[in-house]
Amino acid sequence: MQKKAKYISGILLLIAGLLCLMGLFTDSPFSWWMNVWLFLAPAMIMQEFIDMPEKGKSRIYSMVRIAAVSLIFGMAGLDLIIG
Repeated sequence: MQKKAKYISGILLLIAGLLCLMGLFTDSPFSWWMNVWLFLAPAMIMQEFIDMPEKGKSRIYSMVRIAAVSLIFGMAGLDLIIG
């Protein structure tokens, strides 16, 4: 299962990178970076779940990172729906 999650995470990270490069080299509106987060945030969340330690402060830091990235993903999704 972890191999599949790493593979999917890598693909989402690649798509986010390609979208970022496309946004930099084309004449697109400023809100293009929110579309990047639609792919980057799930990749980061999966990677945090894979690398999360069993116990300790590092686990708490991983949970905080997951919550922050989930919030950014929610804002990107809302921007996609509204705008």
